[in-house]
Amino acid sequence: MESITTLIIGGLGGVIAIFIKSFLDQNQQVRLQEFDFKQTRYKCIVILMQARLTWQENKEQLQRHRPDLPTLDHLKSELNIELMNGLLFASDEVITALSSFIEEPTFSTYVTTAFAMRKDLYKKSSKFNEDTFKAILRN
Repeated sequence: MESITTLIIGGLGGVIAIFIKSFLDQNQQVRLQEFDFKQTRYKCIVILMQARLTWQENKEQLQRHRPDLPTLDHLKSELNIELMNGLLFASDEVITALSSFIEEPTFSTYVTTAFAMRKDLYKKSSKFNEDTFKAILRN
């Protein structure tokens, strides 16, 4: 009788362990998919922000890759769409920073937004600031 009880308890423990492992694996998979999606969106947004900052110099190159953005107004609209989509996945800090960039597209708001994205993706802050990046770009 004792061996049957041991088998039942052992079997039940195994089933519970499998259930927990399955749940954790599924949760991990969802987090990885979310991370991949967020990383892809942020990369696209950074490129759009760069295009916004350097529209006159790079509009022909952008139009080769994104013919659906023939004018600056179309690009602005695309950034607003990304902001609205960001409500689904972006941190509050990214949404606030991107909103500031859209309102006032400057190198400073670009850097602030990129740093917010970096922090959201990788949980990393930076000691760099706008001046650091300006110095790097000059070299």
